Amino acid sequence: MRSAFRLVCLGLLAVACEPVHAQLSQPAVSLQLDGEPQTIQIPARALLYDPQCDSSGAIYVRYVPAGDSGPTKLVRAESDGSTQTIPPVAIPQGNDSHVFLFAVAGDDSLHEMLRVPVDDGNDTEVQYVSFDKDGSPRTQAKFTDQMIPSMLLPLPNGDFFAAGVILQTATGGVSEGPIAGIFSPDAQLKQRLQNTSSGLARVSNADQNSSSDIPLEGAIIRLGGDGNLYILLSADNARIEVLSQAGRVLRRMHLEQPFANGVADDMFVSGNRLLVVYEGEADEGKNTLRYVVYDAQTGEVIRQYQPEFSGTAACFEDGDSVTVLVREPSSGAIAIGTAELE
Repeated sequence: MRSAFRLVCLGLLAVACEPVHAQLSQPAVSLQLDGEPQTIQIPARALLYDPQCDSSGAIYVRYVPAGDSGPTKLVRAESDGSTQTIPPVAIPQGNDSHVFLFAVAGDDSLHEMLRVPVDDGNDTEVQYVSFDKDGSPRTQAKFTDQMIPSMLLPLPNGDFFAAGVILQTATGGVSEGPIAGIFSPDAQLKQRLQNTSSGLARVSNADQNSSSDIPLEGAIIRLGGDGNLYILLSADNARIEVLSQAGRVLRRMHLEQPFANGVADDMFVSGNRLLVVYEGEADEGKNTLRYVVYDAQTGEVIRQYQPEFSGTAACFEDGDSVTVLVREPSSGAIAIGTAELE
C-alpha cells in the first residue's frame, strides 16, 4: 500500500514538473531588437562595468576608455542616445579614491563603496557614500573593517546589502574572511548572513569566522517589486535565494537551466518575473546566449529566448521589456537597444 502511495506521489510530481521541462524542451523563441539601437557618447571599445537603470529607464554606465589606466568614468544615457557625464562624488580626497562598486537606488540616488586615502595618504579606509547626479553628497559613512566588496544593493529604508571579504592582519600576514549582510546607513552591520552548502542563513554578528561560510563570489542581487531581495547564486546549478529587507530568508528556488554547460551571468526582477541571462556552450556551439524568464514566486520556467544580437542587458521593465547595450562590431561604438519579450 505504501509503495502504491509512493508511485502515485511520483506520478503527481512528474505531472507537476512537466510544464517546466516542456518549456525548456521547446525551441527558444527568437528575440530581435526593436528598431535601430541609439548610439551613446561613450568612447568606442571602452571597457564597461555593470550598467544599471534608474526608475525612468535611463542607464548608468561606468567605463574606462580603451588603453586608459585611469579611474572609471560615469555617464547617464537615455534611450534616445543623449548622454550626461556624472561628476565624481564631492567628498574630501575624492579625486584620489577608488570606486569598488556603484549602485542606483529606487529613489534614483547614486551609491558607491570607495577606498579613500586618509592620514595624508599613508592609510586608506572603506566608505559607503550616496550622492546626487551633480556629484553632491547625501551621506558618507566609514566601515569598521577593511573590506573588499563584491556586492552592493541600497534598500528603500536607507539600509543596504553588501558582501565581500574582510581583511584582517594576522601573525603570518593578512588573512581574508567572507562577510555578507544588511548594513545600516552608517555602515554598521545589522544582520550577518552566511552562505552555506544548504543555502543562506542568518547568524550572529559576533560569529565572524566559520568553516562553513562560503564567499558569495559571482552572486548577483536585485530588489524585487515586492520589496524582497533576490540573490542569484550560480556556483553549480543556478538557484535564487529570496530575503526580506531585514535579512530573513523567505524561500529558495532551484532553476531549470537551458543547457548543461551554461553559466548564469545576470539576473533581473520585474513584474513577478525573473529574467536570467545564460551564456555557455550548447548544441548551437560556443558562446551561446539565452534569456530565460521564470515565475518569481515558484521558479517555474515561463519561456526561453535566443537573442539575435550580442549585448549586455541593463534593464528589465514591466516583466517584458529588456534594454541592452550593444557594440557595433566594426567601430566598437556603443548603443542602446530594446527588445520585447512575449
